[in-house]
Amino acid sequence: MAYLPISVIVMTKNNDKTLHQCLEALRPFDEVHVVDSQSQDDTLDIAARFENVSVTQFSWNGQYPKKKQWCLDYLTFHNDWILTCDADEIVSAEFVAEIGKRVIGSQTHDGFFVKSRNVVNNRIMRFGMLNTKLALFKQKMFYYPVLNDLFSGGSFEVEGHYQPLKQEKTSRIGTIDAPILHLNTQDLMQYKASHDRYVLWEADMTKYNLWPNDPILWRQMIKQFLRLSVLKSFIIFVYSYLIKGGFLDGADGWQFAKMKFDYYDAIQKRLNSL
Repeated sequence: MAYLPISVIVMTKNNDKTLHQCLEALRPFDEVHVVDSQSQDDTLDIAARFENVSVTQFSWNGQYPKKKQWCLDYLTFHNDWILTCDADEIVSAEFVAEIGKRVIGSQTHDGFFVKSRNVVNNRIMRFGMLNTKLALFKQKMFYYPVLNDLFSGGSFEVEGHYQPLKQEKTSRIGTIDAPILHLNTQDLMQYKASHDRYVLWEADMTKYNLWPNDPILWRQMIKQFLRLSVLKSFIIFVYSYLIKGGFLDGADGWQFAKMKFDYYDAIQKRLNSL
């Protein structure tokens, strides 16, 4: 079997519900690094079933580097290109085919934004807002910055909702058109705990102006505007549900857009209380 010369990082902590699907889809890749944070479920047993997977344990000391940059600093990679993939994300055959054509040996780009389409109630959302992140890049061309966020009650071992930065201003970034799938499998208690932590962290990041710049200027301008707007939750709801056609996904489209609204509304309420 010919493997794609791309090294994949999958960060895990008690992800046995989705990890098998994630790793099964990553079989075409040369090497997969599962970087685990002392999982207590079947995560490690699942990882051991795949011949292209190696497991490394990570234990956060409460300081920088956090987990993503630690992987870039301390893992040994066979390849120049790195793909970061969450344990609840599934790469599609279309995604694999596209990066095989566009990324390998690319002389035009140093990194690519990757889009993810959500799976709600076991149904792939056809419309609505997509998440976009710089998750495919040449290892030596990007890094995750050190931020002054360790004081925040929402800060934890993995870098938050921001993109890696360019090592060089001339680094070129494209976008992969084929999306990956993001599985929403958390139960209500897990979702609320994750939601509450990120609300605290994002509110502190905005309140104290700690956000690093996005590597793309127009994206940075939009983010800056939204972070300072008291209408952010409403704008994102309208964008996902109406402009991006989330209503065409029926009740699931409403549920997803409403979750987005509730999340950003909670951040605004937290900011108002600071």
